[in-house]
Amino acid sequence: MKKVIIGLVIILIIIFAYEYQKPVMTSGEIIEKGVACLNDTKNYYKESHNGTIAIEHIKSVTTSIDDKSGYFNEVTNKRELSVKFKFDGGGEPTVKMIAYNGKCLGITGPLH
Repeated sequence: MKKVIIGLVIILIIIFAYEYQKPVMTSGEIIEKGVACLNDTKNYYKESHNGTIAIEHIKSVTTSIDDKSGYFNEVTNKRELSVKFKFDGGGEPTVKMIAYNGKCLGITGPLH
């Protein structure tokens, strides 16, 4: 019985360590997921836009990784990404997403 409990504790420590240091997406993945978020504005933005946004129209990208607030999020080191796109046409939307899988949390700023 003692070996089973020790084994479970070791497994829990390994799972916690992985969750604490989970890898963040690469730059290419961040840009792809952000553009996909912008093209699916009906779920995350007040107004929809005409057409689709292509990666080729991006002038520059600024990213920042922010710690999520809350006790559980601080203990498990959860983070979110803020990605600011600057387009040729002048739009500068900011996309917030989960740093690990790219799930879109919201869009702010003008699209065009």
